[in-house]
This record gives sequence, C-alpha cells and structure tokens, in this order.
Amino acid sequence: HVKGAFTNADSSQDGLVKHAHGGTLFLDEVGELPLSIQKTFLRLLQEHEYRPVGSTKQVFSDFRLVAATNRDLEECVRKRTLRDDLLFRLQAFSIELPELRMRLDDIRELVLHFIARLCQRYGMEIKGVAGDFIESLMAYDWPGNVRELYQTMEQVFTNPHLGPTCFAIHLPEKFRVQQARAGIKQQAMAVENFAPEQSLPAWSAY
Repeated sequence: HVKGAFTNADSSQDGLVKHAHGGTLFLDEVGELPLSIQKTFLRLLQEHEYRPVGSTKQVFSDFRLVAATNRDLEECVRKRTLRDDLLFRLQAFSIELPELRMRLDDIRELVLHFIARLCQRYGMEIKGVAGDFIESLMAYDWPGNVRELYQTMEQVFTNPHLGPTCFAIHLPEKFRVQQARAGIKQQAMAVENFAPEQSLPAWSAY
C-alpha cells in the first residue's frame, strides 16, 4: 500500500510481490486461496503487474512462481473452490511428492537435517541417532507427513532425558505404544506359525 491509503498508513509499505522481483514468489497452500482473490492473482500471473492499495499506478514485478499444496487441485476445481484457469496457469510444471509413508528411506536424512536445525536453534552440539530411533519412526504411518516429522523432532528436543544420542525412548508416547503393539503382534504371529510336530522330536511309549 501507499502512504495515506487508509487509516494509520503513515508510510508506504512494499509487499511480497515487489520483494520477489528478480527472484521467486513462493505461495504455500495455494488450494486455500479464497475465490475472491483468485481472479486478481490470476491477472498478476498473466501480466506481472499489480496496483498497490491507494495507488493509481501499475507496478511491474518479474518473478517466477512456486506454489505448494496438499490438496487435490482438480477436485477443488470440480467443487468450484478453485478457478480452472488458475489451475491451468499453475500447471506449467508439476512435481508430485509422495506421502512420507511411501518414501520411508527419506526419514533418516530428514531427521538428521532437522536435528542440525534444532541443535543450531537451541545452541546444542549435534545429537547422534540410534538405530531403534529410526526404526520406530519408519514403523509409523505419518498422516501429517514431513511437518508431523518435524513436530515430532521438536518434541524429542523437549524431552528432559535427552542426552547426546536420540533413542526410541525419547520419542513421544504414541511411538512407544506402537512399538509395543508391534512386538505383541509379532509374538502372536510366531505362536500361530509354531508347528510342534515339526519342531519337537518324535517320541514313543514303552
């Protein structure tokens, strides 16, 4: 907006679109963009021009757009919560990232990355990672995907018993419960598969 555009607008304020000039504008959760704004945003993508609130002049911004969402945008179009012309504009190049449960091999690298970030935030030395810690994380379904993994790591760092190495015992309770249930299930399967006539030697009475 420009100075004087509304009450308390004591000075002009640049927006993110202007700051993105010559670079990248990242739009997170594009599926949440209100219909009332989509038409205006579509014009911005087509013309790369916008008019600040209170101004009579158009401003040009040369940016590339990266948008992210966890919604099915084609379904949003069918429900009329997303304009089809905006979807076509966004689909210039698409990358579909599988759910975290479909790429469990990524968990270790993500955990190491999050540990480095959290250690830097809290001024700690880098933590080690035990095998059972990663195994417990890989046994989980991760409905919240990578964001849930990061939130889990934040919980680990608030554990008062956390030492130089992250063990499964430092994970939130739901992971320990899951691990215990998995162990019970494995024991039950072992009992079901146990065949006495194959495992024990034959005997006869005299």
